[in-house]
Amino acid sequence: MPHLRTTCNALLLPALSLLLAVACGDAAGTDPDDDAANFGTIDNILFWSVPEKVAGFRNMPSLTPTRSIAAGANPYPLPRKESDLSGFTFVFDDTELSIDDYIRRYNVAGLLVIKDGFVVYERYELGNTADSRWMSWSIAKSVTSLLVGAAIQDGYIKSVDEKVSDYLPRLKDSSYDDLSIRALLQMASGVAWNEDYADPQSDINTIKWDTLSVYE
Repeated sequence: MPHLRTTCNALLLPALSLLLAVACGDAAGTDPDDDAANFGTIDNILFWSVPEKVAGFRNMPSLTPTRSIAAGANPYPLPRKESDLSGFTFVFDDTELSIDDYIRRYNVAGLLVIKDGFVVYERYELGNTADSRWMSWSIAKSVTSLLVGAAIQDGYIKSVDEKVSDYLPRLKDSSYDDLSIRALLQMASGVAWNEDYADPQSDINTIKWDTLSVYE
């Protein structure tokens, strides 16, 4: 739970998936019509205020170059079997919370619960709707891992024990040259990298937010 307060992430459990989008701090300025007035600078994204996060996370194409990936012609269906969770509570830090309490306390922008292949609960806050886009952050790593598994099954990648530089030649002669795909998927490369979000001088806060700069 503490991790979910500060990032937009997916919590994946056996047969149950919880997808949460979170904006930290006091929610304000959540009307989508006011988004443009609350845009922050992209180079300062990790230090955005809550109004800047809410406005920016659902409008990234307005702030930085993006590339659209079209949906497939036959998407996997997610049938609905909705449940009434209004009476559901849980205990965290010795405090009993309802879903409403949790959403208010942590400024949850969206909550999707999938169980046994069915959508059982779906809810949006902070001015978002089912059609809103939202910055995925580390959810992209989970999706990448799923796609690597699909690529192995389909024969495009032999195994996770192959060198990542065999598939990304740009990484040859870099610190990642001899690393296995498995090590990267497990975030266990051993490469020096400071990801202290509170330190303005850390690696995560000084890189330029475009692909080639990240490679360098």
